[in-house]
Amino acid sequence: MIVTAQQLATLCDIAEAAGRAIMAVYASGGEVWQKDDASPLTEADLRADQVIRAGLELHFPGIFIWSEESVSQRGEPSNNFFLVDPLDGTKEFLKRNDEFTVNIALVQDGVPIAGVVLAPALPALFYAAVGLGAYKRDASGTHPIVTHTDQRQPLRVMGSRSHGGDKLAGWLANLSVPHTFVAAAGRQWGF
Repeated sequence: MIVTAQQLATLCDIAEAAGRAIMAVYASGGEVWQKDDASPLTEADLRADQVIRAGLELHFPGIFIWSEESVSQRGEPSNNFFLVDPLDGTKEFLKRNDEFTVNIALVQDGVPIAGVVLAPALPALFYAAVGLGAYKRDASGTHPIVTHTDQRQPLRVMGSRSHGGDKLAGWLANLSVPHTFVAAAGRQWGF
């Protein structure tokens, strides 16, 4: 499957619609429940999941959807599927620190071939597809994201302040290139 520029733009539109649903709940409150694993589930998670699922089913019919909040009721899992986290960073959402994202990836034969990450509270949109490149869109415009090819320049690793810990630190310590870890809030550690 080859993702077209129009299809990538559609994925961005779907993520932005989910972001608007999330921000409506962010502004007004909303209900919070607890999942079986004791992690929080908010009204915003469910609204974003509904928006994303409806958009993907409309524009990409027949492609299975695995979401953190639901699984396709139609069709069967195959080599092509969407992997979705409608509100990644629910704990950050509840802390009201603006550090949460909408994540949508199209996976083919176990390899992501297109993806969108939206930070709706910032707002910042990151999107990419095989053969189309990677981009960041924010208040300053749209800019290409350059891949890391110069081993003399430090690699910048982004992550959540709520996850990672010792396991992430161990993984980073084993990287063979100089790097800097940046938590979502901008706090940096050099390794």
